[in-house]
Amino acid sequence: MNTANINIRKDNMPDTISALMLMQKCLMSELNRKQSDLSLNGYEVGHLRNQNKMLEQQIACMINMVRNFESPMN
Repeated sequence: MNTANINIRKDNMPDTISALMLMQKCLMSELNRKQSDLSLNGYEVGHLRNQNKMLEQQIACMINMVRNFESPMN
């Protein structure tokens, strides 16, 4: 899952946030499925958790960018 190619512009921020949240949902679904199958080794758990953390940070960043665009200029 590569999020490096996501274009961030004011006009596509809602779609970008939705895409990042969908990616996070898919990632968590994969993590839960693999954990329930007991087929996940320690490296895979760490890798998926790191990806999830990165997505959470990107979502928070996008939300902050939207708030900054929406706030009045002083």
